[in-house]
Amino acid sequence: MAPGARCSGPFPELELADLAGVRHPLAGAWREGEALFLIGHGDCSTTRLTLPYFERIHRRCRRGTAWLVLQDKAEAARELQAELGLSVPIRLEPAPYALAAELRIEAVPTLVLVGRDGRIVRTSEGFDRDALEAGWRREARFERAGWRAGAGPPRIVRSGLGGQCGAGGQD
Repeated sequence: MAPGARCSGPFPELELADLAGVRHPLAGAWREGEALFLIGHGDCSTTRLTLPYFERIHRRCRRGTAWLVLQDKAEAARELQAELGLSVPIRLEPAPYALAAELRIEAVPTLVLVGRDGRIVRTSEGFDRDALEAGWRREARFERAGWRAGAGPPRIVRSGLGGQCGAGGQD
């Protein structure tokens, strides 16, 4: 398997806390259709560059389709949410980053598209503006810019923009 995020198989069935500290199973995210997760860190400039695009995806899609997983403490995540005006649901992944480890994430931000069956459809590491702008135009359907189910085996898309912050959020 190529280095980078695990790009096939089941998405890990973990529970992560929201900003209020209430734990939620991630498996509920794809109950009604595909779900898109962005795993990142608030101190990572590439994650911060991606967040306005991800917020637009969230606003265009059905409720519960896009989920932001931050490798931050709640206070830092709340500050980021306020600063960027984020309405996307946020879950917190504390160290030692169990989700990142299970997904074999080497860099943030990482996007992971999960099918209705709970299996990983696509992954993308780094910032890919074309995919973010063109790929999400149809409400709750991630079928453009190579993010469609049945388009061949999942692949990792790496971009060279902004550097790789790493699973621990190091910029």
